[in-house]
Amino acid sequence: MRKVLADTVEYCKQRQQFGQPIGSFQVLQQLHGGMGMTEELAIGHYFKRLTALQYEFGSTDFYVARYAELTKA
Repeated sequence: MRKVLADTVEYCKQRQQFGQPIGSFQVLQQLHGGMGMTEELAIGHYFKRLTALQYEFGSTDFYVARYAELTKA
């Protein structure tokens, strides 16, 4: 996850649109998905791997719900 975030931040600083870095007018959340769909950036591989891990081991929502269930009094 650190690598994905670092690559996204770097991409946002370098990629220009309308003469400005895209990081100056777009939030990073919109970019992880778009960058993850390309085969030309390493982040595409990371995105696919993280998605596979989520399906194999469970999402954050799953573990939050599980923790809530296990800690009920």
